[in-house]
Amino acid sequence: MRRVLLGTFLVLAGLVQACSAPFLHPLATDRNTVYEASMIGTWKEVDPDDGAKENRYTVTRAESPGGGADRYVVEVRYRPGDGRELATARIDAAHVRLGPLEFLDFSLSESEREKVGDVARMFSLPVHYVMRLDRPNPEDQDIIRLSELSGTWLDEQLRKDDGILRHEHLDQDKLLITASTDEIEAFFRKYGATDEAYSEFLTLMRDNPNPPGRIVPTTPDRP
Repeated sequence: MRRVLLGTFLVLAGLVQACSAPFLHPLATDRNTVYEASMIGTWKEVDPDDGAKENRYTVTRAESPGGGADRYVVEVRYRPGDGRELATARIDAAHVRLGPLEFLDFSLSESEREKVGDVARMFSLPVHYVMRLDRPNPEDQDIIRLSELSGTWLDEQLRKDDGILRHEHLDQDKLLITASTDEIEAFFRKYGATDEAYSEFLTLMRDNPNPPGRIVPTTPDRP
C-alpha cells in the first residue's frame, strides 16, 4: 500500500490536520490558476488566543514550465512534534480562483521528494491538499486565513451520497479522493462557499506588512 508522503510533511508543518483528505489529482489547471504578487513574502502563523507562533512560511515565485500562470514555492520553517530544532520543508502551491472563491493547491516539491530516496518515492503517492483562502478584510492583503476541508463534514456527505466525490479508503480509514480534476473543480464550485464544509485552521499575517493602503493588483479569473 502506497503511503501519502505529502501529508506527513504538512501535518508536521502545521498546515493540515492528520484527518485531512488528500487528492490524487490536482484542482489547479492552467485555466483556473492565477498568480498574485501580494502572496509573495514571509508569513507568520497567528493564534487568536496565543498570538504569533514560531512557524514561518516564505512564499516565492515559481515560473510555470508550461506557459500558464506562475505558481508559488512555500518554504516552511516549523518545529517537529518531538521538540527538535526548527526544520525546513519546501512545498509547491498553485493559486486557484473559481469565481469569487480562492484556493491553494499544495503538492510536495521535487526537492523534498528527492530527500526521501528512490525506494520511498516508489511507495509513496504524489498527492495534493486543497485549502480555501479567505481574506478577513478584502482591503488588507497582509492577513489571510486558510481552511481545510472538514473530514467530519465530508464523511457525512459521502454517507448521504457515495458518488458526490470519487474516493477510496486506505489503511486505517484514511480517505483518498480519486476524483478527476474536472470533478474536483465542480465539487469546489458547488461547496466552496459552504462554511460548514471547512474547519478554520490557520491564520497567517505578513511578517513585513505592506504600507497601509497599498493594494497589489490581482490577476482576474479566466473564462
